[in-house]
Amino acid sequence: MSKTIKFQERWKSDFPDARIEESTPIHKPDRIVNRSSCRLRRGVTCRISQILVLIMVTVLVSACNDEGILDPVSEEVQETDTQSITPTFIQNNAGSSALADELNDVRKATQKYKDVTKALDDGYEPVNYVPGMGFHFVNQALFAEDHEADPVDGIEKPPFLVYYTTGNFNPGDVTDEDGNVTEESTDWLEYLRLGAVEYAHAGDAGEPFPAGANPANYFSDEESPRNLKVTEEEGWDPIPDAEGNIAFTALHVWVHRGNPNGVFAPFNPTID
Repeated sequence: MSKTIKFQERWKSDFPDARIEESTPIHKPDRIVNRSSCRLRRGVTCRISQILVLIMVTVLVSACNDEGILDPVSEEVQETDTQSITPTFIQNNAGSSALADELNDVRKATQKYKDVTKALDDGYEPVNYVPGMGFHFVNQALFAEDHEADPVDGIEKPPFLVYYTTGNFNPGDVTDEDGNVTEESTDWLEYLRLGAVEYAHAGDAGEPFPAGANPANYFSDEESPRNLKVTEEEGWDPIPDAEGNIAFTALHVWVHRGNPNGVFAPFNPTID
């Protein structure tokens, strides 16, 4: 068998898709090699493209996962995102700080309450709706005794959960003129979206905190590398009862919905 035939048979075996003319001489394989090399390069390029697409999809899926690092204290974050807080924009603004870790811990611990029925199961009850805040669900067993007391079960178990509504639901349908929830059914709960958590203490002798004293300090915002629009100390807000007396003092923390006013601001302008 000639060298040319042997070469052709071997080439056909290794590269069955390559077209070889019977008259192709053994000393001029360049045209054949170049043609097959192009096909091989196209195959490799296609495979690399598939791998890159797979990597991009994986990154996007990870970005949609709610378990990312949270640091919504950035001015950029608060001004550009007024919807659900997600790692997609957090990654570009996140800083390494104790406050970021604390906020992320709270956010992850309360993720399950996006399902309102789980909040009900854990002792939270709907009490009222406040424009600019949302529906407040309270678990009074988690109230701190006074401004010096730590949270009853830590910051990961806040006494309040605050829900805003979807655009096709009117809060007035389930509340009275004072905003108190009057609806006993649970059908309307499907329209709620978790926006914030809220901490509360009963105060001291009916006051939010004694004159000259500082309010409760649950978060490490004083160590934050960024300047906050509203500090935790400024965020603690005395809540009056129907007679105008201080019922308790509360702190909103917007870890599930961005707030242009700041993570510790009581009101969120993106909520009706």
